[in-house]
Amino acid sequence: MDDNLVVIIKENLMRIAVTDQGVVIPRDWFPDVEEVDVEKTRDAVVVRPNLAPDPVLELGKNPIECGISDGSEQHDRYLYGGNS
Repeated sequence: MDDNLVVIIKENLMRIAVTDQGVVIPRDWFPDVEEVDVEKTRDAVVVRPNLAPDPVLELGKNPIECGISDGSEQHDRYLYGGNS
């Protein structure tokens, strides 16, 4: 293994105690990051900054005109049919 790679890994390695609540990763490891994705694999836990905006927050920003005045009140009926 490349000696420089080993140095980089050691500089970014920290032992953190696991408490009843879990672990706390230092905030300065995530500058300008509001949210992370955590993936549990068989032998590791991977934490990655989530830089993509949550698509749910975009819902309703660009509504379309469809000629229905009560779409939000009757959306189940319009989506799934029926009279209820």
